[in-house]
Amino acid sequence: MLLYHFGSKEQLITALLDHLAMQFTLALDSHFPAERSPSRRACAEAVFEITGQAGFEPFLRVWWDIVAGCAGGNSAYLDAAGRIMDQLMEWVIDHLPEGDPDPLKGARAVLTVIEGAQMLRAIGRDEIAKAGLFALEG
Repeated sequence: MLLYHFGSKEQLITALLDHLAMQFTLALDSHFPAERSPSRRACAEAVFEITGQAGFEPFLRVWWDIVAGCAGGNSAYLDAAGRIMDQLMEWVIDHLPEGDPDPLKGARAVLTVIEGAQMLRAIGRDEIAKAGLFALEG
């Protein structure tokens, strides 16, 4: 029945991953302070702390499955992960300080640090993750 509605397994997976990305973004919004972050570092640190809460564990578990699919060259996962990162990039831009001198460059740096820090936390290396967050441009 689902395959009839979506047309193919790949389209079903794409729709599911897009839905999960939107749910993740909404969950971040519900936990993130309403005002913009005072700095790039503060933005990254807040996201790192928020995504370390138990409610985000299912999202991150699915995310790492997507990343594994990307590492295997699965085009459906690569496409979905690209769309997810595009959404998250926009989210980060919207939460950087109002006067950020280069929001796109800043969002790229913040997103890169967040992703690396989350991976380090996943493998039990919080101390490295936190040190990397601290090193991010203030």
